[in-house]
Amino acid sequence: MAIYNGRLPQIDVAETIRYAGLRQATDFPKQYVTDACLEVQLVAEPKGVYEAYDYDAATGTIKSNPPLIVEGSSIRKHLEKADKVYVLAVTIGEGVELRSAELFKENNYTLGLLVDAAATTAVEQVANQVNDLIEKEAAKADKSGTSASGKKVAPLETYTMSKADRELSGDFANNRGKLPMPISGAYIITSHYGQYAVEGLRNVKLDNKGIDIQGKPGAQARAIFNGKVAAVFKLNGLFNILIRHGAYISVYCNLASASVKQGDTVTTKQAIGQVFSDGADGGRTVLHFQLRREKEKLNPEPWLNR
Repeated sequence: MAIYNGRLPQIDVAETIRYAGLRQATDFPKQYVTDACLEVQLVAEPKGVYEAYDYDAATGTIKSNPPLIVEGSSIRKHLEKADKVYVLAVTIGEGVELRSAELFKENNYTLGLLVDAAATTAVEQVANQVNDLIEKEAAKADKSGTSASGKKVAPLETYTMSKADRELSGDFANNRGKLPMPISGAYIITSHYGQYAVEGLRNVKLDNKGIDIQGKPGAQARAIFNGKVAAVFKLNGLFNILIRHGAYISVYCNLASASVKQGDTVTTKQAIGQVFSDGADGGRTVLHFQLRREKEKLNPEPWLNR
């Protein structure tokens, strides 16, 4: 059986909005949706498996062990001329489900529902990735004249801690309280880590996964420590960058540009992209910054030398 270790360089915001039933809610803050997508992206562990089986179209039987019977009339009609089928299963891991459950337990229903919608979108994207692999494998088998096989696909970019990574983690932890600010120039922290009430919405609380740092127009986001760029992706036209420092991950959001790419090695205080300035809001320039130890969210402020 082929095993696929997937990636989620980004989660489709528009599809998440559709799954959340918000396509007609033009006044709903899109930032809530992007926060949910980032939440899922950071904890998801996308994986999939697939296998090719002989298929008896007359009886709708997939000849697996044990056999599977296709009962839906529409799919049986779709497969009426097939003699082989692929069966696939995908997951994004239990971490997303646990996080969603936590949010509901905390009465944070809005973000909990959005995380569920983003998770559904992520599952769909991973299924599409596996389907792309199947199509390529089937096309290769057709071209060579051989039968489709369950040849194992090489895992994609799995992460294993090396000795150097463990040493880097130790160095990072030893610099708690000494790390530089992730933005260049003068700054002010406008939103702190943790839960906060939403003005005008009674009994509604949101959870800030990091801190918001306002700088001057032209400010650069900069790496807080030596590390390796784990991901660079776009949400709503703005760049987000994740840098791994051994077991620790720093997250830089709301960037107008990115001057690094996935796989790049960065050094402390290295500029990695320009923070977006909102021309519609007087040039307001805000970096959203998060810090994690693997899946554990950390309050960034005690780690920074302010």
